[in-house]
Amino acid sequence: MTYEALHSMLKRIAAHRGSKDPENAATKAVLGVLANPAAHAAFLYWFEGAPLDEDMRAEWSFPHLLAWFRRHVVWIVLNERRLVASKNEVSMSDGSIADPVDPAPDPEFLAVDAELLAQARECLSTLRSDFQDVVNLYTQGFTYREIAKILQRPVNNIGPWIKRAVEAIRKCMEAKGIDFSNSGGR
Repeated sequence: MTYEALHSMLKRIAAHRGSKDPENAATKAVLGVLANPAAHAAFLYWFEGAPLDEDMRAEWSFPHLLAWFRRHVVWIVLNERRLVASKNEVSMSDGSIADPVDPAPDPEFLAVDAELLAQARECLSTLRSDFQDVVNLYTQGFTYREIAKILQRPVNNIGPWIKRAVEAIRKCMEAKGIDFSNSGGR
């Protein structure tokens, strides 16, 4: 992957997440990640062939570095959207200005969501490592083609692996007593 491909991927993620300026969000993400000395060293290794000691290579695998970039661009877009939302005023039909709705999620919803996520992660950890890698990258917003390139696997394997992994996670969650009958899934 080249720097240009990385930047293009970050722009697509930013645009998909609703950024008003995906180019700027991608650039900020790159600069933010490269401000971390370890991430910068890993970037130079993976993108420019600079030397990197064995311990750092193990810690900063290519998928790990890409996940840092992705998380950073998502964080930037979320902050951008929060800033815009905090400045938004809603005009009512009678000409008055309504207070914006509190965007904070319900604490009870967050607790349930955190518990479900913990259960799903536990189920994910029981899968083959290639299924785990594919699901982790997919949930971080990578496309099938990008996942195939990162994992050096045929792109035709990615979709079926995700489908099998999701089905295995669903069965595991159902075995734990979590009901998906009303989830809108198949």
